[in-house]
Amino acid sequence: MIVSGSQDMSVTQLDVIYGGKLTIMGSGTLRIYVQGTTTVSGSGSIEIVPSPSTADLKVEIYANGNVDIQGSGMINDTYRAVNCAIWGTENCTDVSMTGNAAYIGTIYAPYAAVNLTGSSSATGVFLGAAVTFGGNTPYHIDESLIGTSSSSPSSSSGKPYKLVSWVEL
Repeated sequence: MIVSGSQDMSVTQLDVIYGGKLTIMGSGTLRIYVQGTTTVSGSGSIEIVPSPSTADLKVEIYANGNVDIQGSGMINDTYRAVNCAIWGTENCTDVSMTGNAAYIGTIYAPYAAVNLTGSSSATGVFLGAAVTFGGNTPYHIDESLIGTSSSSPSSSSGKPYKLVSWVEL
């Protein structure tokens, strides 16, 4: 299935399974409101493909249920974490990403246990009630998401996060 950017969609649930592929192509912002669960499993995948390759394409998934992304996962061909976001509502209590595909994006699910495991990398910013990295998952903060101390998180700078402190391990 191919879906273009610059639209809002509402679905009962989002299932990409058994080798299925959801390709999001074009430019603009695609907002998908998922009333139930979001599942990607088997060799299924969600792929974000800007077209033309220099286009600005953003995907926002608003999850009102749990999120379970496995297998080939979410492939962000923009290579910018700011262009792929999962927003969990108070009904989203579990966000799980496992598998071999690198995740480049953000997760904001303050009521959820966020678990990233597998053999690939995670790049972006991840916020949850608890965030766990397991297996061989290396983690990298995408510094392009971090605004200056004078930037407001809601500013139009495209840098939605403010760095307050950090601990190097």
